[in-house]
Amino acid sequence: SIFEDKSKTGLAFTDNITVIENEIANVSPTLRKDLKETIEAVSKNDKVQTELFKETVELNNKVKVKYLNIDKDLKVQLVEQTSNSPIKSNGIQKINIKSPLGVALKGKSVGDTVKIGNLDKYVRILEIVK
Repeated sequence: SIFEDKSKTGLAFTDNITVIENEIANVSPTLRKDLKETIEAVSKNDKVQTELFKETVELNNKVKVKYLNIDKDLKVQLVEQTSNSPIKSNGIQKINIKSPLGVALKGKSVGDTVKIGNLDKYVRILEIVK
């Protein structure tokens, strides 16, 4: 091995481990039953949700964002074509996915706060509509 492990993580696991069933045998039967139920409850392996939102912003998504600096909501749609005019259609403004806002939003999820390019402007993603 070329690399030498200089961390002290091994010291975190120096506790003296004993088999719990041997310890339970030394207590009263009623306490033994309570301890067994507690151990089973603690060792139960429940599924834990690790991601709140799996849906991310992609091309052609309509996204509702809140500009945090000016406290204003805006609905945008990420598109590939470039548009020189900020015309809204049905309250939705089309923006290029390669624009600073488009780049900041792509791949993010509801609840994320992103910084737009090098500007000191931040938006929070409120909703994604496919």
